[in-house]
Amino acid sequence: MKRQRLVPGEIMPVADGSDYGKGYYLPTNSEDGEYIFDVQIAKQRYQGGTGCTTEANAKAYVDAYRARKPKDRVLADAANMTWMQGASKYMTDKGSATKTADMIRVRFHLLTFRIGPNTKLQDIDDELLGELIKLRKQDHRWEDSDKGNVSGAMVNRSVTDLVKRVLTHARKRYKVPLPNEPDYVEFAEAEEMRVRVLSDYEEALLRNDKRKDLLEFVDFLLLSGLRLSAALIQWKQVDFREGVIRVPRLKRKKNSKNPLIQEIPITPRLEVLLRAQVNRHETFVFTYQATKTQRIARTDRKMIKGQRYPLTSEGFSSSWEDLCWRRGVDDLRIHDLRKTAGTRMLRATGNIAVVSEFLGHCDIRMTMRFYAFMFTDDVRAAMMATETRYYEGMQMPLDPTASPPQDGGCTCGAGRPTFRPPGGLSPVPYHPNVAAGAS
Repeated sequence: MKRQRLVPGEIMPVADGSDYGKGYYLPTNSEDGEYIFDVQIAKQRYQGGTGCTTEANAKAYVDAYRARKPKDRVLADAANMTWMQGASKYMTDKGSATKTADMIRVRFHLLTFRIGPNTKLQDIDDELLGELIKLRKQDHRWEDSDKGNVSGAMVNRSVTDLVKRVLTHARKRYKVPLPNEPDYVEFAEAEEMRVRVLSDYEEALLRNDKRKDLLEFVDFLLLSGLRLSAALIQWKQVDFREGVIRVPRLKRKKNSKNPLIQEIPITPRLEVLLRAQVNRHETFVFTYQATKTQRIARTDRKMIKGQRYPLTSEGFSSSWEDLCWRRGVDDLRIHDLRKTAGTRMLRATGNIAVVSEFLGHCDIRMTMRFYAFMFTDDVRAAMMATETRYYEGMQMPLDPTASPPQDGGCTCGAGRPTFRPPGGLSPVPYHPNVAAGAS
């Protein structure tokens, strides 16, 4: 069983059905039979060993412990709460339940090393946060100097955002006084938005590749708009009768009415694609065909040429890089296919609310931030529409030294008086593809 990595001091939840309401319990894996107490006083949680091996003694210990923990002591403990305690309480109360808990723990370890585990939360101010950000900006991506320094977005997620989470949680839930709480907005680094989608030309290049089994999955990503982790579906998630694919949502806003399961409608094109996968594997929908016989050292699994095996996240990521390299497509990530799906639907419908639901976003603001960007073709179309509306029929003067319009006249052919300079006008109406000096 894989051992879960915890932030120092974080409590591992015990899933043995124990009754926490009594304030004590006996862990199922206890070797010495000692009861553990777990009480909450004034919204602050206290845990530890009782030193008792009988339920009666454990109950007496908890009662005595509650009696000697008055509210003023709790407030005193809150004022002296350290960074280590605050981070541990955040992970125990909230962070462990998120899908990115493991990644958050890794970032907390680096942040705890630089802040200091015994630093009081009250001592974290603008100066300390600024120093933490300065140190983080000097780190290299993937600890490789050739890849450059970490991005502004990574600085925000691994420093400013984590400090804000811990301090906000401590202030709201445990009433920790924070007179010098940093100004997080002031220290937020500028994030460069990645604008990259699959072009029609690049899509044509990819479709000419020989690996048709991979291209079927690429089609599914473009049609469904799912993330890679969610797109590796099983047959039990596909309901041809109801015409939907059911996938779990990655996240959901607190108190949101959105269901935990997102339903992707099966369109005619999606149905043809899915039915083509029938009888290839009994559990997983998408598979790939082994190109050679080999043994995978990491999993000690033998693969036979010509046989089909379930597509995995790691396997497709590696094959995707090879596919893009063979077809000459540069800087196109797998997640860019999801952005391509969202962008295409936005351009086809103009309804960003529908696009937000299609992509399974918990907040429409996320859709507006990442998918409502404009491209060169959109700007060109807008400029041409403006020229058609205001400059259609306009003629350009040949003489650059011609005098300006007189008596409020203009050179626009939109039903207004037309000024004709002494040098004369070009007989050719203005068009973006026609030079001003044409005759």
